[in-house]
Amino acid sequence: MSSHPNVRAIQDLPVASRATLAAGRLWATSAAPYLAHAVLALRPVVVTESVAGSDLSSFPVDRTWNLYIDPEILAQVSPAEVGFWHLHQVAHLLRRHDRRCPLASTGSGGAAGRTEPEQWWNQACDAEADDDLIPDLLARGLAVPARAVMPADLAEPAGQLAETYFRRQAQSVRDLPAQVADCGSGVDGHPRPWETGSAALSELECSLLSADTARRILEGSRNRGDTPGGWQRWATELLNPTIDWRQQLASAVRRGLAVAAGRVDYTATTGPPGGPPPSQMWCCRPCAARFRGSPSSWTPAAASAT
Repeated sequence: MSSHPNVRAIQDLPVASRATLAAGRLWATSAAPYLAHAVLALRPVVVTESVAGSDLSSFPVDRTWNLYIDPEILAQVSPAEVGFWHLHQVAHLLRRHDRRCPLASTGSGGAAGRTEPEQWWNQACDAEADDDLIPDLLARGLAVPARAVMPADLAEPAGQLAETYFRRQAQSVRDLPAQVADCGSGVDGHPRPWETGSAALSELECSLLSADTARRILEGSRNRGDTPGGWQRWATELLNPTIDWRQQLASAVRRGLAVAAGRVDYTATTGPPGGPPPSQMWCCRPCAARFRGSPSSWTPAAASAT
């Protein structure tokens, strides 16, 4: 990883910064033990060269579980803030906000280059993620950053999906906040200038990690009973997806009708099932059933009997 020109090895950070990072990760695993395994799967990547207009204050992630760190920001924040952003970014990745993003990439990246809809999508995803994190953290007596976004900050009710928040904000006349956190391509799938292109996890590993985290959440909720309801619903839906049986039945009926129609509905362009192609037919349609055998033996049944 350190061979990338814009990446610095963790070992090259000052001792105090390394201690802050380690303490932040420990804070995250203690604050939300149901997400501990996922938090430790994040691969820290220290970015040495800042990109014009970039904002790494929320410790953004890419869709392969790299977490990007600005060493100057890391030197200024507390372990608790580092830990919160680890949990926040894990929520984006587990909920696959990158796949759910309805917007096409502009190719610009960076806070200055993002379009207003891209920033609104980030806000909507933040509201969905923090809605399940922050109440639990506050109940444990833990502080959260002032930049965290709750549905109430968007004048929206709690418990909704990012898609709902995004659609309602797009229809409103509200202005964007002065500074919208950039959570990286892990929130919208659009690459950022600071990303290395080196995957921390493969697509299969991401799926396995999500499934394992979901199992741990459900096991924890049965044993301890202190897992937030939103995370329990996410885990249940991931491991036991709900299927609309009405839609499935209608689809099966349509397929059955299409197959049945195909068995009897032949035309002058298709010919009868098992019979000769239309170009070789020299009898009327009622006689088509008299043709038998392979194409080389197609002759009228009456003629073959003589």
